[in-house]
Amino acid sequence: MKYSRSCWLLCLVLVWAPPAAVGQEAPVVDSRNVPVPAPLLDTISVDFSKVPLREALHAVADKGRFTLNYNENILDKSALVTFSAQGQPAFSVLRSILRGTQIEIIVLSSQQLVLIKRRTSAPGESGRKHTISGYVTDAATGKRSLAPMSTSRISTEALRPMRMDSIR
Repeated sequence: MKYSRSCWLLCLVLVWAPPAAVGQEAPVVDSRNVPVPAPLLDTISVDFSKVPLREALHAVADKGRFTLNYNENILDKSALVTFSAQGQPAFSVLRSILRGTQIEIIVLSSQQLVLIKRRTSAPGESGRKHTISGYVTDAATGKRSLAPMSTSRISTEALRPMRMDSIR
């Protein structure tokens, strides 16, 4: 009798479970955990045999209909690519070709990617330390907060450049 109730309960849960929760795949993300736009997931086929890395990257970008932006100095000029993929997402092909390199992929839009050299820190070093000082201003009233500032550790990877005209 207990087995029968458990079976019915399981059936009810499966029937009434929201469709998104059943069989949902994790989104594909870039090196900053930004979801990759759908056009970059369109499938392509490539077959490279000892092709220079630069040529392989441009071929993938052409077939995937996106633009790659990067500094030529981050590419190993002697690296040759031997890789084959049939009907794979363009972003996954690019990621596979760059596996084992110190190059990260950053998605700017559905048609524009940036390749950057991965930052490495010395053993035991978590990154550079910076001191930020200032005050908090209430956005509604424009008055400074009387609450004391606290010391916080901020990851420099989370900081983004700011336009000077946006500072009041």
